[in-house]
Amino acid sequence: MLMNKEVTIIGSGISGISLAIKLEQNNIKYTIYEMKEHYGGIWNPENGIVNKFSNLQVVSSFYKLPGDFSDYTQYTSSKELYEKITANVEKYQIRSKIKFGYKMEEFNYLENNQIRVKLLNLSNNENEIIVTDGLYIRTGTLSRRRELKFKNESVFEGIVDYGTNLNKDDVKFEDKSVTIIGFGSTAVENAINALHKGASKVTILTRNLPYIWNKRMLYQMCDSVVNPMVYLFDFSRKSEWRKINSFYDQPVNHYKNDLINDIKSNFKKIINGEINYNLSRVPVLIEDILIYIYYGLIEVIHDEVGELTSDGIITKKGTSFQTDIIFKCTGYEIDQSLLEEHTFDNTIFIDGKFNMTHNSAFERFRNKEFTMGPEADINLIPLVSYPIANHIFDEIAIYFLKYPSRFNAFQNYNLYSDIISNKSISDIEFGSYIHLFWKLVRYFRTNIVDIKLTLRLAKIIWSIRQDFKNNLPLQDFIKMDKESWDKISSFCHERAQEKTYLEYPF
Repeated sequence: MLMNKEVTIIGSGISGISLAIKLEQNNIKYTIYEMKEHYGGIWNPENGIVNKFSNLQVVSSFYKLPGDFSDYTQYTSSKELYEKITANVEKYQIRSKIKFGYKMEEFNYLENNQIRVKLLNLSNNENEIIVTDGLYIRTGTLSRRRELKFKNESVFEGIVDYGTNLNKDDVKFEDKSVTIIGFGSTAVENAINALHKGASKVTILTRNLPYIWNKRMLYQMCDSVVNPMVYLFDFSRKSEWRKINSFYDQPVNHYKNDLINDIKSNFKKIINGEINYNLSRVPVLIEDILIYIYYGLIEVIHDEVGELTSDGIITKKGTSFQTDIIFKCTGYEIDQSLLEEHTFDNTIFIDGKFNMTHNSAFERFRNKEFTMGPEADINLIPLVSYPIANHIFDEIAIYFLKYPSRFNAFQNYNLYSDIISNKSISDIEFGSYIHLFWKLVRYFRTNIVDIKLTLRLAKIIWSIRQDFKNNLPLQDFIKMDKESWDKISSFCHERAQEKTYLEYPF
């Protein structure tokens, strides 16, 4: 019986803790194995990955743990988010069920529907074998920093470091020239932090220009996610995308800046009268950084590091400039070596088994265009942030653990072509999650046998909608957004008074 089952979670980051909460709510026994000595994953300050000055780039409702409808600051800071994780760990007494200092090395399915897992105890470097009724791999997206070594790096006499939360309080930015390598969220955080701490000049050196949303557009995306009509009718999904797109041009045109126009033209195209976006291997940011660029406080150079000199950088295109501090913000990699011998059914189910899932996200886009919008079957509306997808996928994983026969029925569902089944880890892309989401929506929307799960998923979406609507109605959001814009614009205008003050565009 299910009450006698005990399952295993690998990883105690936000996705692992989210699943643990759901298991607690379903009275299912579990143990979490965590490689580090702290829970919370990237949000734990002791792990040194996320900066203490970081904040979320989505509104708080879409980054909350299951059933947690307490007040969050919008665009929540890393410190506050870790405090929320801690509060939920204590509420559900999860810490006592975490074994720290364990790394999973391999696993295989047994004939009796159990899983054999080989773990390495990092405290004594010895292997331990466990047998479990379910294996849920929640190792996160940012499990390994991408290492980067520059030519002649050792001759550079200034500070060169990674842009993660390591000894940043000790760095003296006053009157220093700072160069940020990369243009993702960590790069932007470091650039703005340096500027506000007195840097005389901040330069972003990047191979790729990012795709940048504005907050008003993002708010509309969030509002669309919690619109039940989006899940019931395709025409509603298309209509919501038109609303989202309507907020894209307005602030971008407001800047009248050549670089920002390049960003816009590179990642937007018109298909049959609808706006679609190419997100190939490019991070998504919100528009705060564009205000700093407009005022000339942050310069962006579309180039790469060729080599370092004692006091600066020579780019691959031959541009030379001096700098005092270099932060490498080159992103992270998923450590997927333990999954290389396995295949995936419908993306998250490992080896086509009902009680093994991997839910850590795949950020690869390769070189193929990834379009979002009403002309595409794939659609990003339901996945504004990954944690909200956790709630859905984990609910489904627990459902299939309870009712394995229903998993067989789901596997035989062929409304969509089965392009994401029996794939190796190297062949899976982030877009597959969006395929799966809509596959699930269509399946559970129409299958009367699984009405319990359908109603449960509807309840989750409705609860998030109520939280979103109660805590951030549109008039409150616009007030908050304008205050944030004016705060940044005032700071920049004080330092660059020759520029026309940049008013709020909405």
